[in-house]
Amino acid sequence: MRCKWCSNPEGMSRTQEIFIHDEKCIQCGKCKEACPEDAIISLEGTKRIDFEKCTHCMECARACPTNTLESVGEYVSINEIVEEVKKDALFYDNSGGGVTLSGGEPLLQWNFTTGLLKSCKEQGLHTALDTTGFASWEIMREVLKHVDLVLYDVKHMDESLHIQGTGVSNKTILENLEKTASIKKTWLRFPIIPGFNDSHENLEKVAYLGAKLRVEKVSLLPYHEWGRHKYKWLGRDYPLLFHAMISDDELEKIKTVFEDKGLNVTLNR
Repeated sequence: MRCKWCSNPEGMSRTQEIFIHDEKCIQCGKCKEACPEDAIISLEGTKRIDFEKCTHCMECARACPTNTLESVGEYVSINEIVEEVKKDALFYDNSGGGVTLSGGEPLLQWNFTTGLLKSCKEQGLHTALDTTGFASWEIMREVLKHVDLVLYDVKHMDESLHIQGTGVSNKTILENLEKTASIKKTWLRFPIIPGFNDSHENLEKVAYLGAKLRVEKVSLLPYHEWGRHKYKWLGRDYPLLFHAMISDDELEKIKTVFEDKGLNVTLNR
């Protein structure tokens, strides 16, 4: 998916990404010297990367003395993650919490996700999957075998508008949601994007869906721009055309729409 409001655009790629922090650059030229593909472009005190040449070898980031070029993402094994997770086992015991796989989209690497969740369950850890549900049911069913709780994103009920906002149809997503809610404890997560999915009609449809599926909770997530700077660091334009923030009064009215359907609602400001 390519949601226009995504706050973690670096999670869309299957490979490592490079953040460019121009304000840190001292014009030493070490990144350009280190790049084997001659993909570094310096222009008026800024750094740019020719991604048609770039192979994501990360030599530029390793050579940069000021972290102007920063490698984002890393390659790790399931065992490495599990060992890191186990360090907080006492906290999980005291809080009743556990491990949540989020993203980006965990199902993009579903084999790894399945293996990691399975290993966490073998350690006696509670597991949660934060997902858009955009995958085949065969994949979801395999992953869900090792999941205690599903945090399921719903963006829009109208298929054409869903495509406009995310780049994909919502048909598979809604079909998988119904199946998931029938076999796993499920919470709905609904990002409120002004001008996109906050119409009363759409709110009513999402609330009705949550009530119909008897989800345990609905989390309302008001639009924010915390990820805007990341697009700049990636050398991309921020894709969202509407930037209005939603008021507290409007948020409370939206919350009421869901509560009127008998749903347990949290508002994550």
